[in-house]
Amino acid sequence: TLECLRLAIDLIGDYGAVKNDILPYESIIPVIQYYYFKSGKNNIENAHKLLIDDWYWTTVFSRRYSSSTLTRMKEDADWIGRIINGDNEPRVFGITLTCQDLRRINMKNKSVIKDGVLCILAANNPVDFNNGQGVKLDKTNASRANAKENHHFFPYSRHDDFGITQDAANSLLNFAFISKTLNIAISNKLPSEYLSEYAKENPKLAQCLDTHFINTEAYTFAIQNDFDSFVEARGKLILDKINTLCKVKTALET
Repeated sequence: TLECLRLAIDLIGDYGAVKNDILPYESIIPVIQYYYFKSGKNNIENAHKLLIDDWYWTTVFSRRYSSSTLTRMKEDADWIGRIINGDNEPRVFGITLTCQDLRRINMKNKSVIKDGVLCILAANNPVDFNNGQGVKLDKTNASRANAKENHHFFPYSRHDDFGITQDAANSLLNFAFISKTLNIAISNKLPSEYLSEYAKENPKLAQCLDTHFINTEAYTFAIQNDFDSFVEARGKLILDKINTLCKVKTALET
């Protein structure tokens, strides 16, 4: 049982849940654990892995376990048993998310959607903008200087400069994982200031920003200090990723 639990925790780490504080639902762990226990294997068959991937992401972004949790865990565990016995039926749940929904999520508030997006950001292997060094999201780094910190891409302390409220500055779409060292270096500089600086120092800045779901369009708005257009462009990228993971067009069950 303990080994099955360890295997389940390792798997959700692959989904980006490398820290407990961004795990969307703790209830997901025993359901995955049950797969290993029931199958008697320490790995997941490829066909089953694809099914479990779909189940995991649609469970998160449909907020499935936000109510009647024990009942739904039992239903999902029964499904696990069926796929192990050869009935490879998909188990996916419909989601309804928009860019505005993502934008309204405040980093200070508890939200399973927020945690799901943070897992996506973490799984995309974010790197620092200035030098391309990977950001350690767990506590395996020896130096505190390399510790992960939560960075407001548009500085929170200067929200008035962007014509936005404090709540808007705390939007999920204005957040990025970077190292403590880089966070201190940026401090409360405007995006136009620090991005121009790193563009001169780092020829691979665009690739580094891609790891944070910031493409050329979003970057263009950032260097113009255009907050609204930046979060809109970034929100579209993140929503596209959610829709890809959840296979929205084929998610018929609600």
